[in-house]
Amino acid sequence: PDGGHKEFLHQLRRAEDRSIDLVAYANAVMPGLCSVTRSERGFFRISATNVSPFDQDIGIFGLRTDQAIEIGEPEFVLKLQKGQPVCDGAVILVPLVDNSTTIGLCCLERHRATEPFNLQDTEFLLAVGRMLGSAFRSALNRSADVASTPPCRWPEGLIGRSKSIEQLYRQIREASVNDMNVLISGPTGTGKDLVARGIHQTSKRTGPFIAQNVGAT
Repeated sequence: PDGGHKEFLHQLRRAEDRSIDLVAYANAVMPGLCSVTRSERGFFRISATNVSPFDQDIGIFGLRTDQAIEIGEPEFVLKLQKGQPVCDGAVILVPLVDNSTTIGLCCLERHRATEPFNLQDTEFLLAVGRMLGSAFRSALNRSADVASTPPCRWPEGLIGRSKSIEQLYRQIREASVNDMNVLISGPTGTGKDLVARGIHQTSKRTGPFIAQNVGAT
């Protein structure tokens, strides 16, 4: 890594043994991480509660509540679960990993799509993800409310910060608590398959998710 990367990693190491407040620590880390990676905005998403195991965004920097970061890679959830990074032009996702368990993600976006994240950026951010995964888990374990927090279940292949996306998350969870049929409508390309997959994965259904293109039958 270059000098800026090395200094940032050194600062993270110095903070590893300290008793940290999770949210305050994330809020302090993200601006510096955006600066050293030349990113315009970013956030962390972690497993935070037993009720909603993948539903807390912290360290939000440069994002308004009406904004979202779009991910074009359809298999990004699976890759993150395996501890792999996801590069999508000017957007990158890296897993937050603690003891080989993915407990969340770090999402960064650069202002210009003409400056995609390169291999050096990716290797640096993977190292950051490992260090922060350990630090975040330690902070979670110090909290009585989340001491028994399970690993992320990654129920939806959706990432966003807008009010519409937050409402969609709630609707997916509401639809997943029973076995009733659910009708999802919308124009082609709006993500109906992702929503259906999210409902299936978040529910107690044990069978495989099977997508069928009705228009082609």
